[in-house]
Amino acid sequence: MMNRTLGFEFVIYGVLLSGLGFLTYRAAPELANVTLITGIGGGVLSLLWGVLALRGYKRRWWAVLTLAAITAIVLSQLVMTWGAQGVEPSKARLAAVAMFVMMVFSFGLLMNLLHGQGRLREYNH
Repeated sequence: MMNRTLGFEFVIYGVLLSGLGFLTYRAAPELANVTLITGIGGGVLSLLWGVLALRGYKRRWWAVLTLAAITAIVLSQLVMTWGAQGVEPSKARLAAVAMFVMMVFSFGLLMNLLHGQGRLREYNH
């Protein structure tokens, strides 16, 4: 179940994801075409889910699918970046770090959505 806190987290995550996707593309354009598309597309979708959650939308499955796809794509791009040939090492390293941060935040928000704040909890106090 989505709540206002998750809505704010999705809005912040969407902006961060778009920015990191653009940073990755600027660092190493030959490595990061897919990462740029994933960052901007995933960022826009995350902003959408965040705004909907802030407006009272309670369903979370589209957000779960979005985060799972983003995490998988960024992880695959990160692995491909490790073995990149023909790219300046400092640029490849910066792109790998930005992709790693994207992956960690995506996975963390996914786990928070599934097992943390997104889960319906009942307390018996």
